[in-house]
Parts: sequence; structure tokens; C-alpha cells
Amino acid sequence: MAIIGKLRDVEQQLLRTTQVVELHVQIADTSQDSQRLGADDETQLVELVDSVERVLSGLQTATTRLLSLAKQFLPSSTDLPDSDTETEDEAESLDEEPLITQADINGGPQRTKKATSISQQTIGAELTAAPSQRGATVSNDAEYLSGVWAKFDQYTSAAMAFKTGTNDNNGEDTDTEAIERMRTIVKGSALDATRVLLDHLNDGTVGKEAAATFAEATTVAVSLLTSRRPRSHKRTWLMQLIEDLSDILNAVEGTQLAKVLGSVEKSRDELVDYCSHNFRDALEDMTNYVILIERHRGVEASRLQPFMLVLLRKFICDCVDYRLRQDAGEDARSEAQWKQFAGVGTSLANWMDILSAAKIRYSKKNAQMIGDKLCSFDTRFPHRIPVALMK
Repeated sequence: MAIIGKLRDVEQQLLRTTQVVELHVQIADTSQDSQRLGADDETQLVELVDSVERVLSGLQTATTRLLSLAKQFLPSSTDLPDSDTETEDEAESLDEEPLITQADINGGPQRTKKATSISQQTIGAELTAAPSQRGATVSNDAEYLSGVWAKFDQYTSAAMAFKTGTNDNNGEDTDTEAIERMRTIVKGSALDATRVLLDHLNDGTVGKEAAATFAEATTVAVSLLTSRRPRSHKRTWLMQLIEDLSDILNAVEGTQLAKVLGSVEKSRDELVDYCSHNFRDALEDMTNYVILIERHRGVEASRLQPFMLVLLRKFICDCVDYRLRQDAGEDARSEAQWKQFAGVGTSLANWMDILSAAKIRYSKKNAQMIGDKLCSFDTRFPHRIPVALMK
């Protein structure tokens, strides 16, 4: 079958590429070269980092599409091993560097928010706990096996099974293979599970037992992500999960489910704390990026677009990240830090103006989402985003 040959060829190509990259990583790790980069080298490094990130993003998107085509040949009941590859929804998030103009950011009608950054999939069945081993079920098996609903079941069922297996070990360490397998399931299903729950919370169709199962599964998932042999996780993925958990907490505030889902707040705060200790300071990162580009790369319109997109992505991520940290009770920024934040925003607005004056054309992809996030941040923290960026 032709698709089998194509997948086998892609597999071999990816294996070879991975081996080459791993070799370069090993060599770089053992290198003693600590000389400072010159201006030309810094410029070249910035260009190469951006280029490699774009190639990697393109590879992820193409591979995901090929796998989707291959899966069409399989019966719907076929169980597939979970993959670490991003879904198309994730690949089209902020990490893909949205192509927009400043005018696009502030244009268009406001959306009614249910679940963040996802094309809504309506599942017309009441979300209630069932007496089976599943965390939750629906009345129709075909419906249950469709779309993101299966991810909710996978997320809760796998977490409960993992927790049971851990308890059966009488406190001894669970084997590495089981931990990695569970991590893969969490990465592949956690966002879909939170969005399914959020949609049904907004519809008022969530049962207490299903909510309790989700809360317990999230405790297991967050424990794996933060404390069990922690490894590098994608910052934007973690931030999206934190934001979705915050939306769930807001949705149940003042309801009977608030107590049932109470542990979700602790899980959310643990993720925020993990991000605080494992990622670079965003303000310093953005400030240094602006200095690097303006000092060594220049801000000519013909060459500015990719750098503006990177800074825009960083700025939006920082807005979301700071709001979530405040939800978790972290210290507020000092006035000096807000001044630094405003400086980055002003530079971003200036870069957009340069591109606009040069009539650089953009796609409107993700413009509404970015506009929503900026407006939401400005409502929560008034007058912190520069007027030049909001006009």
C-alpha cells in the first residue's frame, strides 16, 4: 500500500535527522567555547534560530497532516499508541507566529468565550458519571468514540489506572516506561479534556461524579508534569492548560461543583509555580530581544517582519502568563517592571507602524484571538499596554 511506503520513508528520514541533531547537541554540550559573539555572529544566530523554528513548525504540521491521512485508512475502533506530536489545533496556536497587522488586532466583533483557542465541537449528550470504569460516558457509543470526547475518557481513565498502579506499588517508584506512557497521554489529551468539561459546564450538563473524576485525574497529571522526574515541557502548552483550568474554576464559582472541583485550583497553582521556576524571565527575554534586533539587525521594513512576529508572540504569551500568575496569587509587578513591559509594547507598536507604512501584507490568521487577549489584559490591568499598541 502506497501510504505504508510513504510513512516508512518519513520514519527513516526523521530517525536520521534526529540522530544528527542529537549528535550536534552532544558536541555543543561538551564544547568549551565560551567566547562572546560578535555583532555579525549575533545577527546570524538570530536569523538561524528563527529559521530553524520555522522549519520545525513546518515539519510538525506536515507530519501531522500525513498521519491524519494515514489514519483515514484505519477502522475507527483501532487503538493507536499515543503520540507526542502536536495536534493541528496546537500547531496553529501562538507558537506558529500569527500573521496579522496592528489594525487587525483591534478589529472585528468580540466573541463569547467558552473554551479558549479551540474550534468548538458540540457533543449533544449530558456529561454525567456512569457506573462503568470510565471517568464519564455518553449514551451513544458512536458519539462517545467521536472527536475530543474520546480524549476526555482517555485522560480520566488513564489517570485513574495510573494512580491505582502507583498505589499498588506500596509507595515504590513507578517504572520509567509507565511514567513516560502516562505523560504522553496527558500531553495528547489534557487540553481536549479540559475543553470538553468547560463546554459542558457552560451548558450546565456536568455531573458531580464526572467532575470529581476530572479533578482527581488532573491532580495525577499535574504531579507527573511537575514533580516526577520533570523534563522540559513546551511553555505555551502549559500556559494553555493553566488558562483552561482557570476558566473551569471561573465557570463553577458559586455553584455546587465549586467544592467538587476545588483541587483543580491547587493543580493550577502548581503549574504556575512550575513555570515560574523553569522558564526564563519573560520581561528580560523580551527586552534583550528588542535590544538585539534594534542594535544588530536593524528595523528595515524589508527585513523586520519575522522579528516583529517573534516579539508579538512573546508579548502575547507574557500577557497571558502574567494574568494566570495573578490568578494563582503571585506578587504583582513593580512599577519598574511595568515600565519595562510598556517599553517592549512601544517597540512592538513601532515595528508594526514601520511595516504598515511599507504596506507589508499579512494574513489575518489568529488576529481575533490576539485582539481578545490584549483587550482582556487591558481590562484586567488598565493602562499597562501602551496606547500605541491598542489604537
